[in-house]
Amino acid sequence: MFDFWNNKEIRLPVDKLQNAIKESREIRELDKNFFRSVSELRNNLSRLYDSISALNSKTTENKYSNIVKNKFCARSMELLNGVEYPESIVTAEDFCDTLRDKLDELASLNIKEFRHLNAFKEEMKSVAEGIKIAGNNVNTIGQILNYPVSKRAAEVWKTIEEMKNLESAIADMENQINSINSRIDETEKILKMKRKELQQALQSSDYMRAEMVRKEMEKLKQNAKTIETKISEEFASIERIFRKFAHFNTYEKELVDKYISDGFAAFLDDEEGKIKIILDKMRIAVETGKIPIESRKHQKLLDIIRSMSLFESLRRQYKEIKSQLEQLMSDMPSVEKDIGRLNSEIEDGEHAIVKLRKELESRNKSIDEAIRKVEELKGDLVDSVSGILGKKVVIEN
Repeated sequence: MFDFWNNKEIRLPVDKLQNAIKESREIRELDKNFFRSVSELRNNLSRLYDSISALNSKTTENKYSNIVKNKFCARSMELLNGVEYPESIVTAEDFCDTLRDKLDELASLNIKEFRHLNAFKEEMKSVAEGIKIAGNNVNTIGQILNYPVSKRAAEVWKTIEEMKNLESAIADMENQINSINSRIDETEKILKMKRKELQQALQSSDYMRAEMVRKEMEKLKQNAKTIETKISEEFASIERIFRKFAHFNTYEKELVDKYISDGFAAFLDDEEGKIKIILDKMRIAVETGKIPIESRKHQKLLDIIRSMSLFESLRRQYKEIKSQLEQLMSDMPSVEKDIGRLNSEIEDGEHAIVKLRKELESRNKSIDEAIRKVEELKGDLVDSVSGILGKKVVIEN
């Protein structure tokens, strides 16, 4: 055995390792035998294909036999088409297994269909013999690929390919990081500009006026809410009377149900004052015993009836308030909308930066993991490559 430890070491970058392995003495010798065997296999597969083509051109008077034969030939030629031949033992890892699968299927087809193709007996025997010969060629190639140095070279080749893929992935992720950093810088520039615009808007005279309008609107909204609550609570306090009344007065049930569901909304829409008629009917029903109810509820009903003019006045006030609010809203300086837009854009930009920074963190983490994996693979390669080349190998960056 060649003692490489007593010889000068060789220093190689990763991208030169594969060529060095292919050019090593042992691999070149094995490749010669490999290529001879592959060439023989290629020729025998070509003859097998010709035998199947010859069979395909034959016909018999038995239509069923012709159909079976045509299907057999079509599938067989499909299996043989597109066989890819490796350039070296180092790239032939799955070659034998793939080809064995094809030949096994061919053989099983041959056995399965032989009894149906008695009219093509001689041609089928020729095909079977071709399959057998090709199988022997594959076995010979498999023996070459199973030599320890062949297996080691294939493993090294696979490891180097994995390293190349990792390094390519690292380069892609570094480009992505550059792109993400550019997007962060651009977003931060835009945010700086938006924040400046916002500050200017907040210090403008229009904003001061908008603040006054907004305070006036808040006061009006509170007054409107007070009216709404007052009327809603009043009608809610006689809900049981409403329900009992609706039970036997189906004619007015739809309007009564509206007052049960939302007393204020129903009253706001009841411009004709239909509720006054209903309340009076309810009073009569209570006083005649049609609606049995406790005295305090009866009194509450009477209080509401007496308060109807007040409620109507409150309704007019409410609608006037709503009209004032609409007018104030239309008079609101546009700066208010600008501030809302700017706040929204700033918030979106800040969220975008947070998301981009998370992407950065993820990419950096993936790069660190890939670099660690590459270093691990380099460490694994040293002994294997040194054993193949017969010299101590130092893998350079």
